[in-house]
Amino acid sequence: MTDVDIQYERKFLHDFIASMKYLKHKDGIKMEHTGKLCTLLAKELGCENDALYFAGYYANVGLLMLENITSKQAFLSNEKEFDLLRQHVYYSAEFLQRRGMLRSAEIVRNHHEKPNGMGYFAIANKDKDTAILNIADEFVGLASPNHLRPPIIKDIAINYTMEEYKRSSIFTYTEVDVIKEALSVYYHKISG
Repeated sequence: MTDVDIQYERKFLHDFIASMKYLKHKDGIKMEHTGKLCTLLAKELGCENDALYFAGYYANVGLLMLENITSKQAFLSNEKEFDLLRQHVYYSAEFLQRRGMLRSAEIVRNHHEKPNGMGYFAIANKDKDTAILNIADEFVGLASPNHLRPPIIKDIAINYTMEEYKRSSIFTYTEVDVIKEALSVYYHKISG
């Protein structure tokens, strides 16, 4: 991110999120919560950086390209629809690449990958920044109400989100506890 004007990009992001909240309220709120929670987790773990900051907010911008899938009032009906939904990581990464944020794009491209290789594309993730974004994004999805269900109960959402990270080498036991505490505190900001 050496050639990127960080101040300009932060202003652009702020304006973009405000517009999203106005025009596409549900999507804007999810993007904002994912970015804020990702930033909070990075701060709590002492690993804040600009690449992770922008990745946190823009991780799901690619979902806007797939509105015909994401706006369905029922579960995805087949594997083809789920494959299309998975493509949002590439659209989001492309958005960041075009803005010159290559490290952010890399984090976003892999943000649905788990340490055990059980993510979207079966890649074993060992990157701490990507893991932080995965945790934030997954937790926001579980703690947010949607047209099919109310928010998942806090303890279940935390346990489900952290299941693969309890056994991985990405975080220490102390860091796992710090993350779980931060998720617990942030839960009510998401669930309403």
